[in-house]
Amino acid sequence: MKENWESAEHISAPPPSDSIYWLTEVKKLGNALSNYFCDLKLKKLAHLHTQLKAHEQTLLDTTETEAFVRLISHHQNYRNIVLGRTVIPESTYRQYKSTFDNLDNVSIGDSFLFQKEGVNRSDFYLRQYSADEVNALFQDTSKVSSCVWARASVFCIDQKYKLIIEEFFLEFPPKRDD
Repeated sequence: MKENWESAEHISAPPPSDSIYWLTEVKKLGNALSNYFCDLKLKKLAHLHTQLKAHEQTLLDTTETEAFVRLISHHQNYRNIVLGRTVIPESTYRQYKSTFDNLDNVSIGDSFLFQKEGVNRSDFYLRQYSADEVNALFQDTSKVSSCVWARASVFCIDQKYKLIIEEFFLEFPPKRDD
């Protein structure tokens, strides 16, 4: 276990069976959600400078203390489906500043991480969050009223620069076999 995150294989309280596919198998979440939801949109909610939390430092294996956080929503007709939180340590942010600053309402995966050579992704870590925890992390930009399951993975760019992408599932679409 990485602080509050647990590996999908060793999670102490497994998530509901209908969520396993979305939490552990889907690699390109925006693409997969778009196959299920018509008119799915991505919206940047905020871009913040903050302190790294201890569990983020553990996942990133870093002693850095400062980070930039990008908050996004995958939504359909303004109904949030998945909230996203990208935690970018200051050294990674400085290295790719122009890319991060120009993302706006575009997926960081589709426009950068899945396009760039030399990017590795960790396995997924899972965690259940209370509504209050999610609302605090998203600074009340999106109101959540019940517990949600989230997944996180660490991306390593050019064997040196890391970031975390956390995805908070407000609902799970059914698994598609196509």
